[in-house]
Amino acid sequence: MTDKVYKKKSFLRDPVAFLSIFYAYIGPLAFAAYGLAIFRSKIKLPLIDWFILINIIISILVASFFINIFEIFQLYRFYWGFLIFYIFFRSIQNINFNFDKLLITLIILTIIEGVLVNSIISPEILPNYPDKQLAASHFSDLYQRVHGFGGNPAVLSVLLVAILCLSSQSIALVVGVLISTMVVSSGSGYIAFFIYIVFQKFKHKGLILIILFIATMIAYQVNADIFYKVSWKYLTYLIENKVLQIESVWSNLTKFQLLFGTQNLSDLGGDILWLSFFKIYGLYGTSLFIFFILHKLNKKNLLGVFIILILTSHYFVLFSMPGQLIFGYLLALKHRTYDDKIYRNIEI
Repeated sequence: MTDKVYKKKSFLRDPVAFLSIFYAYIGPLAFAAYGLAIFRSKIKLPLIDWFILINIIISILVASFFINIFEIFQLYRFYWGFLIFYIFFRSIQNINFNFDKLLITLIILTIIEGVLVNSIISPEILPNYPDKQLAASHFSDLYQRVHGFGGNPAVLSVLLVAILCLSSQSIALVVGVLISTMVVSSGSGYIAFFIYIVFQKFKHKGLILIILFIATMIAYQVNADIFYKVSWKYLTYLIENKVLQIESVWSNLTKFQLLFGTQNLSDLGGDILWLSFFKIYGLYGTSLFIFFILHKLNKKNLLGVFIILILTSHYFVLFSMPGQLIFGYLLALKHRTYDDKIYRNIEI
Protein backbone atom coordinates (compact mmCIF):
# COMPACT_ATOMS: atom_id res chain seq x y z
CA MET A 1 0.00 0.00 0.00
CA THR A 2 1.48 3.31 -1.07
CA ASP A 3 1.29 6.66 0.72
CA LYS A 4 -1.05 9.26 -0.66
CA VAL A 5 0.86 11.90 -2.61
CA TYR A 6 -0.16 15.51 -2.20
CA LYS A 7 0.71 18.06 -4.85
CA LYS A 8 2.53 21.23 -3.96
CA LYS A 9 0.52 24.35 -4.69
CA SER A 10 1.92 27.53 -6.16
CA PHE A 11 2.11 30.08 -3.35
CA LEU A 12 1.31 33.07 -5.56
CA ARG A 13 -1.91 31.49 -6.85
CA ASP A 14 -3.48 32.04 -3.45
CA PRO A 15 -4.99 35.58 -3.37
CA VAL A 16 -4.04 36.06 0.30
CA ALA A 17 -0.40 35.33 -0.52
CA PHE A 18 -0.38 37.32 -3.77
CA LEU A 19 -1.83 40.48 -2.21
CA SER A 20 0.49 40.27 0.81
CA ILE A 21 3.69 39.57 -1.11
CA PHE A 22 3.13 42.45 -3.53
CA TYR A 23 1.79 44.97 -0.99
CA ALA A 24 4.64 47.39 -1.77
CA TYR A 25 3.42 47.60 -5.38
CA ILE A 26 -0.34 47.36 -4.79
CA GLY A 27 -0.65 49.66 -1.78
CA PRO A 28 -3.54 49.76 0.75
CA LEU A 29 -5.75 47.59 -1.50
CA ALA A 30 -3.56 44.70 -0.39
CA PHE A 31 -5.11 45.02 3.09
CA ALA A 32 -7.96 42.96 1.62
CA ALA A 33 -5.66 39.98 2.28
CA TYR A 34 -6.37 40.30 6.01
CA GLY A 35 -10.11 40.07 5.41
CA LEU A 36 -9.74 37.12 3.01
CA ALA A 37 -7.49 35.31 5.46
CA ILE A 38 -9.96 35.80 8.34
CA PHE A 39 -12.91 34.74 6.17
CA ARG A 40 -11.16 31.53 5.07
CA SER A 41 -9.79 30.62 8.50
CA LYS A 42 -11.18 28.03 10.87
CA ILE A 43 -10.96 29.49 14.36
CA LYS A 44 -10.11 26.20 16.01
CA LEU A 45 -7.17 27.01 18.21
CA PRO A 46 -5.34 25.55 21.22
CA LEU A 47 -5.72 27.21 24.62
CA ILE A 48 -2.39 29.02 24.37
CA ASP A 49 -3.45 30.71 21.12
CA TRP A 50 -6.79 31.69 22.63
CA PHE A 51 -4.97 33.13 25.62
CA ILE A 52 -2.88 35.37 23.34
CA LEU A 53 -5.88 36.42 21.23
CA ILE A 54 -8.07 37.21 24.24
CA ASN A 55 -5.31 39.36 25.73
CA ILE A 56 -4.94 41.27 22.46
CA ILE A 57 -8.73 41.76 22.22
CA ILE A 58 -8.83 43.08 25.79
CA SER A 59 -5.90 45.39 24.98
CA ILE A 60 -7.75 46.72 21.91
CA LEU A 61 -10.92 47.34 23.95
CA VAL A 62 -8.97 49.23 26.61
CA ALA A 63 -7.10 51.23 23.95
CA SER A 64 -10.41 52.23 22.34
CA PHE A 65 -11.09 54.48 25.34
CA PHE A 66 -7.98 56.53 24.59
CA ILE A 67 -7.32 56.38 20.82
CA ASN A 68 -9.52 56.23 17.73
CA ILE A 69 -10.27 53.20 15.54
CA PHE A 70 -7.81 54.24 12.82
CA GLU A 71 -4.93 54.40 15.30
CA ILE A 72 -5.91 51.06 16.81
CA PHE A 73 -5.94 49.48 13.35
CA GLN A 74 -2.52 50.90 12.57
CA LEU A 75 -0.95 49.78 15.85
CA TYR A 76 -2.32 46.24 15.92
CA ARG A 77 -2.15 45.54 12.19
CA PHE A 78 1.49 46.57 12.08
CA TYR A 79 2.74 44.63 15.11
CA TRP A 80 0.28 41.74 15.42
CA GLY A 81 -0.91 41.24 11.81
CA PHE A 82 1.18 38.08 11.49
CA LEU A 83 -1.30 36.32 13.81
CA ILE A 84 -4.01 36.55 11.12
CA PHE A 85 -1.75 34.72 8.66
CA TYR A 86 -0.68 32.22 11.30
CA ILE A 87 -4.31 31.29 11.97
CA PHE A 88 -5.01 31.21 8.22
CA PHE A 89 -2.15 28.81 7.43
CA ARG A 90 -2.89 26.75 10.51
CA SER A 91 -6.39 26.21 9.13
CA ILE A 92 -5.08 24.62 5.92
CA GLN A 93 -4.89 20.85 6.04
CA ASN A 94 -2.85 18.59 3.75
CA ILE A 95 -1.57 21.39 1.53
CA ASN A 96 2.07 22.18 0.96
CA PHE A 97 3.15 25.29 -0.93
CA ASN A 98 5.89 25.30 -3.54
CA PHE A 99 8.25 28.05 -2.41
CA ASP A 100 10.73 27.32 -5.21
CA LYS A 101 8.55 29.00 -7.82
CA LEU A 102 7.89 31.96 -5.50
CA LEU A 103 11.60 32.39 -4.81
CA ILE A 104 12.56 32.16 -8.49
CA THR A 105 9.93 34.79 -9.36
CA LEU A 106 11.15 37.16 -6.63
CA ILE A 107 14.83 36.68 -7.55
CA ILE A 108 14.11 37.50 -11.20
CA LEU A 109 12.00 40.54 -10.28
CA THR A 110 14.73 41.78 -7.90
CA ILE A 111 17.51 41.52 -10.48
CA ILE A 112 15.38 43.11 -13.22
CA GLU A 113 14.43 45.99 -10.92
CA GLY A 114 18.08 46.44 -9.97
CA VAL A 115 19.04 46.80 -13.64
CA LEU A 116 16.15 49.14 -14.46
CA VAL A 117 16.51 51.59 -11.55
CA ASN A 118 20.21 51.91 -12.34
CA SER A 119 19.68 52.52 -16.04
CA ILE A 120 16.47 53.72 -17.68
CA ILE A 121 13.88 54.06 -14.90
CA SER A 122 13.88 56.65 -12.13
CA PRO A 123 13.08 54.88 -8.81
CA GLU A 124 11.15 57.95 -7.68
CA ILE A 125 8.24 57.06 -9.96
CA LEU A 126 7.91 53.48 -8.69
CA PRO A 127 5.26 52.73 -6.01
CA ASN A 128 7.61 50.66 -3.83
CA TYR A 129 10.03 53.56 -3.24
CA PRO A 130 9.45 56.33 -0.67
CA ASP A 131 9.00 60.02 -1.39
CA LYS A 132 12.46 61.38 -2.17
CA GLN A 133 11.81 64.58 -0.24
CA LEU A 134 10.99 62.58 2.89
CA ALA A 135 13.62 59.85 2.50
CA ALA A 136 16.49 61.23 0.45
CA SER A 137 18.94 58.68 1.92
CA HIS A 138 17.09 55.90 0.06
CA PHE A 139 18.23 57.31 -3.29
CA SER A 140 21.70 57.45 -4.82
CA ASP A 141 23.23 58.56 -8.11
CA LEU A 142 26.17 56.19 -7.62
CA TYR A 143 24.24 52.95 -7.17
CA GLN A 144 20.52 52.74 -6.48
CA ARG A 145 19.68 49.95 -4.05
CA VAL A 146 16.64 47.84 -4.89
CA HIS A 147 13.52 48.10 -2.71
CA GLY A 148 11.58 45.32 -4.44
CA PHE A 149 8.57 43.57 -2.93
CA GLY A 150 9.78 44.49 0.56
CA GLY A 151 9.52 48.21 -0.08
CA ASN A 152 12.93 48.50 1.58
CA PRO A 153 16.37 46.96 0.73
CA ALA A 154 16.80 45.36 4.16
CA VAL A 155 13.28 43.91 4.26
CA LEU A 156 13.61 42.61 0.70
CA SER A 157 16.95 40.85 1.15
CA VAL A 158 16.15 39.33 4.56
CA LEU A 159 12.82 37.93 3.34
CA LEU A 160 14.53 36.37 0.31
CA VAL A 161 16.76 34.44 2.72
CA ALA A 162 13.77 33.49 4.91
CA ILE A 163 11.89 32.17 1.85
CA LEU A 164 15.05 30.28 0.86
CA CYS A 165 14.74 28.41 4.18
CA LEU A 166 11.28 27.23 3.05
CA SER A 167 12.38 26.17 -0.43
CA SER A 168 14.11 23.02 -1.68
CA GLN A 169 17.38 24.93 -1.12
CA SER A 170 18.98 23.71 -4.33
CA ILE A 171 22.35 25.20 -5.20
CA ALA A 172 20.72 27.24 -7.99
CA LEU A 173 18.34 28.87 -5.51
CA VAL A 174 21.10 29.55 -2.98
CA VAL A 175 23.26 31.17 -5.68
CA GLY A 176 20.21 33.10 -6.93
CA VAL A 177 19.58 34.54 -3.45
CA LEU A 178 23.29 35.38 -3.10
CA ILE A 179 23.24 37.29 -6.40
CA SER A 180 20.02 39.06 -5.37
CA THR A 181 21.56 40.01 -2.02
CA MET A 182 24.49 41.61 -3.78
CA VAL A 183 22.19 43.41 -6.23
CA VAL A 184 20.13 44.77 -3.33
CA SER A 185 23.32 45.66 -1.43
CA SER A 186 21.84 45.67 2.07
CA GLY A 187 23.91 45.05 5.18
CA SER A 188 20.96 43.24 6.77
CA GLY A 189 20.76 40.98 3.72
CA TYR A 190 24.44 40.06 3.96
CA ILE A 191 24.05 39.23 7.65
CA ALA A 192 20.92 37.13 6.96
CA PHE A 193 22.69 35.20 4.20
CA PHE A 194 25.75 34.66 6.40
CA ILE A 195 23.54 33.27 9.20
CA TYR A 196 21.89 30.95 6.67
CA ILE A 197 25.26 29.71 5.34
CA VAL A 198 26.61 29.06 8.84
CA PHE A 199 23.62 27.27 10.37
CA GLN A 200 21.81 25.58 7.49
CA LYS A 201 22.86 22.17 6.20
CA PHE A 202 22.73 21.78 2.42
CA LYS A 203 24.73 20.24 -0.39
CA HIS A 204 27.70 22.02 -1.97
CA LYS A 205 28.17 24.45 0.93
CA GLY A 206 31.89 24.63 0.08
CA LEU A 207 31.09 25.71 -3.48
CA ILE A 208 28.73 28.43 -2.19
CA LEU A 209 31.45 29.74 0.14
CA ILE A 210 33.89 29.92 -2.78
CA ILE A 211 31.34 31.76 -4.93
CA LEU A 212 30.59 34.11 -2.01
CA PHE A 213 34.29 34.86 -1.54
CA ILE A 214 34.88 35.53 -5.25
CA ALA A 215 31.74 37.69 -5.52
CA THR A 216 32.80 39.64 -2.43
CA MET A 217 36.24 40.34 -3.87
CA ILE A 218 34.79 41.48 -7.20
CA ALA A 219 32.23 43.72 -5.49
CA TYR A 220 34.93 45.21 -3.26
CA GLN A 221 37.11 46.03 -6.28
CA VAL A 222 34.19 47.72 -8.01
CA ASN A 223 33.13 49.74 -4.97
CA ALA A 224 35.03 49.50 -1.68
CA ASP A 225 32.24 51.30 0.19
CA ILE A 226 29.64 48.67 -0.69
CA PHE A 227 30.36 46.74 2.53
CA TYR A 228 30.44 49.74 4.83
CA LYS A 229 27.21 48.71 6.55
CA VAL A 230 28.71 45.39 7.62
CA SER A 231 32.02 46.93 8.68
CA TRP A 232 33.07 46.93 12.33
CA LYS A 233 33.10 50.74 12.32
CA TYR A 234 29.47 50.97 11.23
CA LEU A 235 28.30 48.12 13.49
CA THR A 236 30.00 49.76 16.48
CA TYR A 237 28.28 53.05 15.71
CA LEU A 238 24.96 51.23 15.29
CA ILE A 239 25.27 49.42 18.63
CA GLU A 240 26.26 52.58 20.52
CA ASN A 241 23.41 54.52 18.93
CA LYS A 242 20.87 51.83 19.80
CA VAL A 243 22.07 51.60 23.41
CA LEU A 244 21.53 55.35 23.80
CA GLN A 245 18.00 55.04 22.33
CA ILE A 246 17.15 52.16 24.67
CA GLU A 247 18.38 54.10 27.71
CA SER A 248 16.36 57.14 26.63
CA VAL A 249 13.12 55.17 26.21
CA TRP A 250 13.55 53.26 29.47
CA SER A 251 14.20 56.41 31.50
CA ASN A 252 11.24 58.33 30.02
CA LEU A 253 8.52 55.73 30.57
CA THR A 254 6.34 55.77 33.69
CA LYS A 255 5.98 52.60 35.76
CA PHE A 256 2.54 51.98 34.25
CA GLN A 257 3.92 52.47 30.72
CA LEU A 258 6.80 50.11 31.45
CA LEU A 259 4.27 47.44 32.33
CA PHE A 260 1.53 48.04 29.74
CA GLY A 261 3.06 50.39 27.16
CA THR A 262 2.02 53.77 25.78
CA GLN A 263 -0.49 52.53 23.13
CA ASN A 264 0.54 55.66 21.22
CA LEU A 265 0.63 55.72 17.42
CA SER A 266 3.43 58.31 17.46
CA ASP A 267 5.71 55.63 18.95
CA LEU A 268 5.23 53.31 15.96
CA GLY A 269 8.28 52.61 13.82
CA GLY A 270 11.67 54.16 14.43
CA ASP A 271 15.18 52.80 14.01
CA ILE A 272 14.79 49.96 16.53
CA LEU A 273 11.55 48.12 15.85
CA TRP A 274 11.72 45.94 18.97
CA LEU A 275 12.24 49.04 21.10
CA SER A 276 9.18 50.57 19.45
CA PHE A 277 7.22 47.37 20.17
CA PHE A 278 8.27 47.45 23.82
CA LYS A 279 7.43 51.13 24.16
CA ILE A 280 3.89 50.60 22.81
CA TYR A 281 3.02 47.31 24.54
CA GLY A 282 5.27 47.31 27.61
CA LEU A 283 6.66 44.34 29.51
CA TYR A 284 3.31 42.54 29.46
CA GLY A 285 2.77 42.73 25.69
CA THR A 286 6.41 41.90 24.99
CA SER A 287 6.20 38.86 27.29
CA LEU A 288 3.07 37.65 25.47
CA PHE A 289 4.88 37.93 22.13
CA ILE A 290 7.98 36.07 23.35
CA PHE A 291 5.88 33.35 25.00
CA PHE A 292 3.86 32.80 21.81
CA ILE A 293 6.94 32.61 19.55
CA LEU A 294 8.82 30.23 21.85
CA HIS A 295 5.81 27.92 21.91
CA LYS A 296 5.78 27.71 18.09
CA LEU A 297 9.46 27.03 17.48
CA ASN A 298 10.51 23.68 16.01
CA LYS A 299 13.22 22.29 13.75
CA LYS A 300 11.26 23.15 10.60
CA ASN A 301 10.96 26.86 11.30
CA LEU A 302 13.76 27.69 13.75
CA LEU A 303 16.25 29.18 11.26
CA GLY A 304 13.68 31.18 9.29
CA VAL A 305 12.07 32.56 12.46
CA PHE A 306 15.47 33.41 13.96
CA ILE A 307 16.62 35.27 10.82
CA ILE A 308 13.44 37.36 10.69
CA LEU A 309 13.44 38.14 14.41
CA ILE A 310 17.10 39.08 14.68
CA LEU A 311 17.08 41.29 11.57
CA THR A 312 13.87 43.04 12.66
CA SER A 313 16.05 44.65 15.32
CA HIS A 314 17.05 47.29 12.76
CA TYR A 315 14.30 47.34 10.10
CA PHE A 316 10.63 46.38 9.91
CA VAL A 317 11.21 42.93 8.35
CA LEU A 318 8.57 41.10 10.41
CA PHE A 319 6.17 44.04 10.44
CA SER A 320 6.07 44.48 6.67
CA MET A 321 3.05 42.78 5.10
CA PRO A 322 5.07 40.15 3.19
CA GLY A 323 7.11 39.64 6.37
CA GLN A 324 3.93 38.99 8.36
CA LEU A 325 2.80 36.48 5.74
CA ILE A 326 6.06 34.50 5.71
CA PHE A 327 6.39 34.67 9.49
CA GLY A 328 2.81 33.46 9.96
CA TYR A 329 3.50 30.51 7.66
CA LEU A 330 6.70 29.62 9.53
CA LEU A 331 4.90 29.61 12.88
CA ALA A 332 2.10 27.44 11.48
CA LEU A 333 4.59 24.76 10.36
CA LYS A 334 4.47 23.22 13.83
CA HIS A 335 0.87 22.21 13.23
CA ARG A 336 1.24 20.67 9.75
CA THR A 337 -0.13 17.15 9.58
CA TYR A 338 1.79 15.87 6.58
CA ASP A 339 5.09 14.10 6.17
CA ASP A 340 7.37 16.10 3.85
CA LYS A 341 8.63 12.91 2.21
CA ILE A 342 5.26 12.11 0.61
CA TYR A 343 5.07 15.40 -1.26
CA ARG A 344 6.22 15.95 -4.80
CA ASN A 345 7.31 19.24 -6.29
CA ILE A 346 4.34 19.51 -8.69
CA GLU A 347 2.46 22.67 -9.69
CA ILE A 348 -1.33 22.64 -9.93
